[in-house]
Formats: sequence, structure tokens, C-alpha cells
Amino acid sequence: MRKMATAQDFLKNGRVNSYPKKREKLDLVLGYLISKFDRARVYSEREINEILDNHIIYRDYVFFRRELVDRGYLVRTRDGKQYRRNK
Repeated sequence: MRKMATAQDFLKNGRVNSYPKKREKLDLVLGYLISKFDRARVYSEREINEILDNHIIYRDYVFFRRELVDRGYLVRTRDGKQYRRNK
């Protein structure tokens, strides 16, 4: 029987170290990353970038920020200046 994937499968020392291509696996990684944000707080884009940068090995926090917004984990104002956790 195959082991079910978990977010831990894509982490090294608590930081994301790979980009899963399958949606279900990417959702595990996004779920891990969104857990680093407080639901009651509003964040600036810079703060989002810093938090993501601290939790991924690659310097591609823009990819993960975009994925979090596109998949509804984060919502942002029209001008992109404020973000908040949605899920």
C-alpha cells in the first residue's frame, strides 16, 4: 500500500524544498505555508514575502504568494498593498 503524501514530504528543516507539480501535493505545501499566517492580521506584501522567504529554500516567494492568492488561501486588496489569510 502506498503512503499518503504529507507536507513533511516536501520540507527540509521546516522549509519547503520542492515544487510539487500535482495539485493535491501542492495544496499540502500551500496548507503548510498558510499556517504561518495569523487569521486576525492584515499583512503588507513585504511581510508576506518575508514570511514565505523564511519558509522556503528557493528564493521564489513570488510563485508561492501568487499560488496562495490564486487558490484562495490569501486575499488581497485590489491595489495589492494588504493581504489577509482566508483559509
